[in-house]
This record gives sequence, C-alpha cells and structure tokens, in this order.
Amino acid sequence: MTNRFTTLAAAAALFLGFYGQAQADQTIGHWTISFHDQLCDASGVFQDGTRLEFSINAKGALIVTVVNPQWSIPRGRHQVEMQVDRAETETFEATANRDYVMWSIPLDEQSLNLLSHGRALKARIGQTVVSYDLTYSEAVVKALGQCAATSMAAANPFAASPPAAASNSPPASTETPSNPFRRL
Repeated sequence: MTNRFTTLAAAAALFLGFYGQAQADQTIGHWTISFHDQLCDASGVFQDGTRLEFSINAKGALIVTVVNPQWSIPRGRHQVEMQVDRAETETFEATANRDYVMWSIPLDEQSLNLLSHGRALKARIGQTVVSYDLTYSEAVVKALGQCAATSMAAANPFAASPPAAASNSPPASTETPSNPFRRL
C-alpha cells in the first residue's frame, strides 16, 4: 500500500518543486492560505458571497468545498459533477450539511495541473450550477502544496529520518555454524 505521506510529497515535489517553509495566513489575490489543525486550506470568497476552498488534510486528501450561506442542503451524501475548463466532467460523492458541500478529488499531477492552469471551475450541486473564476489559482495551488508538504513532513515521523547506519558486522549468511541447514 502506498504511504499517503510519500504520495503527497511526491506529487508536491513533482508539480511544485521545493519552495521552503509554509507561511501562515498568506493572501494571494482574493484567496487566503492557512493551516488549521493538520489541514492546509486555500479559501476564496467570491462576489456572490460564496466561498470556494481547496484543502489538503494530514492524510493527503485533496478536498474541494463550496460554502453558500443562502443554501439549505439536507445533511448527507450527494453527487456533485465538477469540470475545470473543457476537461471531462467528473462525478464525485460529496458530503453536505446546510450551507456547504465538500468532496475529495485525486491528489495527483492531473488534478493539480487542472486547478493550477484552469480558468474556470464549474460544479453541478443538485439542480444548481456554480462557476468560479480560477484567477490566481496557480500561485494558490503552489502555496497550498508548500503548506501541505511542510505540515505533512512534520506529521510523518519518517520524513526527515536519516538512512539506517551501515552495520559493521558481516552480512547475514546461511553459511554460519549455527545454521542447521548450512552446506556441510
């Protein structure tokens, strides 16, 4: 099984490169990047009062959330269709409660590229279609990845561990006197 920390670090390194330490409550355009209890969050507030959020949690999940204070969504699981620009529309199972709906998308190079270089994100939530301008999304995704890579490394006890020290003893061999199956 692939370790989520390794997957996150590899995806971040592959797409984002090394950017140093994460900054708390960084602002990029109308987006705010912050770290809350093992969750890196990029939150953008739009003219209609809705909020679009991209988050990466300590388990390495990439989560998209739409919050609208005027909604009254029944609590539960719902289907959401999401599309960035002219990429293929994908359907995700989402969790909703009153004024928000959130769903997880793959944390991979394709998703990061779509969010970074896309111009518009469109989602069908029930009978409502919402559309968001992804201006500044490249810098936002880089900052989110930087935050996640830093916080995930801090949560991973193996992240900065040095390689195991080389042993001074000879390599294990089946040709030892204590091995009853050795060649005689």
